[in-house]
Amino acid sequence: MAAREEDGAMAAGATQAAPGAGGAGLVKEDSLDMESFNVERKSLLDVVMEKAEQLELVEKIHRVVVGMRYSGSIEAGEAIKEQIDDCVKKTVAQDEQGGFTTGITILLNACCLLTLEGPQRLIVGTLRSLQEPDNGVKGQGISFHMFSSIQDTPGRMFPMYSSCSINQPKADPAHLDREGVINLIPEMSINLQKIGKNLKTLDDKEYQEAMSNMQRKYPELIPSVKEILGLCASPDVMSLEEYFDLYYTPMRCLGSPLDSEIVWPLPPNLVY
Repeated sequence: MAAREEDGAMAAGATQAAPGAGGAGLVKEDSLDMESFNVERKSLLDVVMEKAEQLELVEKIHRVVVGMRYSGSIEAGEAIKEQIDDCVKKTVAQDEQGGFTTGITILLNACCLLTLEGPQRLIVGTLRSLQEPDNGVKGQGISFHMFSSIQDTPGRMFPMYSSCSINQPKADPAHLDREGVINLIPEMSINLQKIGKNLKTLDDKEYQEAMSNMQRKYPELIPSVKEILGLCASPDVMSLEEYFDLYYTPMRCLGSPLDSEIVWPLPPNLVY
């Protein structure tokens, strides 16, 4: 019995000695400083927003690429281009939050290409104004088509909004299948962004010279009349009217609520 009591005492001593020997960092629960748990820490959102401010990405930008086709001469197209410019300027002037639109409108033979970027309210407002029966764009055979619409892009690519004309020869629309459309639109969008990125590096004089000689300045980045007309004629590209139907009433266009299993995730055979 004495041996057992001695063994028990040694075991107890070992247990008590353990914190001192190998567990010096262990602290009794009642001695913890609970105030250390009450320190205010930044939320994940605060950290992300702070990082965005450092990268100048706070402003949420909506970028669209829109194609337009029209009938008539290039002179008729010039009048249409001026109407587009007026719609952009008017929407910006009426914005109560002081926002602004950047981008470019490129007029070509029988077609036009718009790249607009800015707060979503301005971009949507401008596109809506293009279709207004009283103040919108008027001309023969005009139709607008949504090539690309991206919300919350990381930032602007163009320094300001401008427009220019390029006298490319007339051409028939390219015959594009769905795969051709899917490949062409991103390439066209990226090339336009490259133009904007380069324009940002120019001073005022160089900028005006570039706008006056767009085809010579960026020969490999300017899309062709054939490509733009081909996209406008493709059944796989939404018209601006179809885009707004989907934008304002997605439930009606898709056939059921957005949280329904029928449309979320979107089925692979959904055609926009």
